[in-house]
Amino acid sequence: MRAEQDNRIIKALGVLAIALLVLFLSPSEGRAVTGSDICGSLDTYGGATFDYDNDGFTNGEECNGITFVSGNSIPGYSNRGQESDRTGYLDPSGKDLFFILVRANPTWIPADSPATIYSAGLPVTVHEIQSSDAGADRSVTSNQKAVMITESLNTGGDIFGSSEQGTPNDLDGAKVYTQRITNFVSGRCTGYTCNANPNTAGVPSVTGSEPVTNLYIRNVIAHELGHVSKLTPTKDRRFEWHYAPGNGTVMEQSASYTRSNSTRTVTFYLSTQYADPDKAGVTLK
Repeated sequence: MRAEQDNRIIKALGVLAIALLVLFLSPSEGRAVTGSDICGSLDTYGGATFDYDNDGFTNGEECNGITFVSGNSIPGYSNRGQESDRTGYLDPSGKDLFFILVRANPTWIPADSPATIYSAGLPVTVHEIQSSDAGADRSVTSNQKAVMITESLNTGGDIFGSSEQGTPNDLDGAKVYTQRITNFVSGRCTGYTCNANPNTAGVPSVTGSEPVTNLYIRNVIAHELGHVSKLTPTKDRRFEWHYAPGNGTVMEQSASYTRSNSTRTVTFYLSTQYADPDKAGVTLK
């Protein structure tokens, strides 16, 4: 009888302890921290000058917004109003990256959201801004810079993109050679049905020289953005800061293609997915 009473008492105390734990847990315990949590209680998350999401922007900046040197601005989480598109405001609970894309004239870069592969494949929201919004050194704030990629129409080479391995605060000079990409796709698809396989579940293949070229350009932009986010941190002496060709991810050294004379088709393999270590290893500062 005494043992049974002791068991009942122990069980009752256990239930009481769980109830008290639930009662006194902070609202964000047991789930992902949100912008509302941080902006509603800055001191709980390191204060206004702390960078909770480690993207180079302080909690205060991402709660209240940033005004650029041009006078333009982007709202923060607290004053985003009815803005529902995540690219339209900052969030202290998720990484933000400012992106300057200097287009050539004429340009081959797709008009709509050229950085979508990067932002869809990694836990980073990309905000495209104009070069006039940043300082001459690409500074957006006193502590963080934007990434800049310049489109080149140069045709004298076989490299489709170039950049320095590092973070947005490191060296400049990233380029995407869109005319080379256009010529490469066109040269291999003339007289053939041109396809591209994105090697990503749920992402459909595309057909036609122009759609394939657009996807190829997006792929290269995503690849160079990966370099300036310090992806593939383990340097391989054979492939530099890349995975091996045929790896099936955005950061492979080069994309591949196949051509079938019997079916008159050319298929490019242009991945839109990043490797799991890259998703966890984004470094923006």
